[in-house]
Amino acid sequence: MLGTVCFVVAALARFLAPSLADTSAAIFVLPEIICEVSPLAYRRLEWLTTSWSMAARTYLSLRVSTTAPRCG
Repeated sequence: MLGTVCFVVAALARFLAPSLADTSAAIFVLPEIICEVSPLAYRRLEWLTTSWSMAARTYLSLRVSTTAPRCG
């Protein structure tokens, strides 16, 4: 949402005040990049923690089931 707002404000500044277009583009680049990359980084970290915990659970469950003494 913030990335869209930055884009719209930069477009309006380019249209309404062409002399400030370079300045506004330089100001709004960093917030746009942060807004686009942060959800990707969050999802990547979420995927990594989920996959590692699932792998650890699978490994531990296999290890426990193969080392447990069998009755009978």
